[in-house]
Amino acid sequence: MKRLKSNTFILSLLTSLIILPVSNVACAANPMRLVTDQNVVSVYNDEYVLLRYRYQDVPFKPYVKELFTPGGVNVLLDAPADHLHHHALMFAVTADGTDFWAEQSAADGPGRQVHQRFGDVRVDSHDDAPFAGFSQQIDWQNPQTGQLVLNEIRTIEICNLAEPKAALLTWQSHFEAPDAKESVTLSGSHYQGLGLRFVRSMDLEGEFRNADGKAGVVFRGEER
Repeated sequence: MKRLKSNTFILSLLTSLIILPVSNVACAANPMRLVTDQNVVSVYNDEYVLLRYRYQDVPFKPYVKELFTPGGVNVLLDAPADHLHHHALMFAVTADGTDFWAEQSAADGPGRQVHQRFGDVRVDSHDDAPFAGFSQQIDWQNPQTGQLVLNEIRTIEICNLAEPKAALLTWQSHFEAPDAKESVTLSGSHYQGLGLRFVRSMDLEGEFRNADGKAGVVFRGEER
C-alpha cells in the first residue's frame, strides 16, 4: 500500500517489443505522424500504424488498444470474453478504496479515469530514432460520490528503432493528490497496476521476463 501525499511521484514503464529475422501532427524530416480523431489517437510510421490509443467512448479508462510490431502484427488483446475488464495495455489500481481495475465486478461500483485534455503532442527523434507521443490529463473519479480521487498526467511515446528492429513504447504516469485532499492511498491485488494482455498465440510461444531478466514471482498457481 502506498500513500500519495501532496507532493508527487512518478511511475514509469519502459517496454520494448522486438521482432528479429486534438490534430494531425507530422514532421517533414520524420516518417512518424500522429492522427487524432473523435475517440482514438493513432501513430503512424509512413503509412503503417504503430499504435492506437483509445481515449474517448470508453466506459471506464483510456488505454492502448493496439500496438504493432515493425512487421505490422498487433500483439495486444482487448477485452477477451472471460476478462472483459482487461483492456490491452492499461493502468489501474485501487485509490482511496475506489477500485479502478475491476469494472463490472467492483463491489461499490468501478472508478472511472476520465479524459480531460491532451497536451505536448509531438513528433521528434531520440538519437536519430524517430518517435511520436503525447501527454494526457486524466481525472480519476468515484462516480458513486462524484469525488475526484486522483489527478494523472500520462505520457505515451512510441519510437521506431532501426537496430534492433523494434517498436519501443514508453508509458509514464505522474500522479498528484487533488487540491481538496491531503493524501491518496494506493492499493490493490498483485495483478493491479500496469496490465498487458497479449494475443492468444503468445500464450503458447511467447517468453516473458521482468526488468531483472527473470520470470517473476508466482501468485495463485501459475500467475507471475
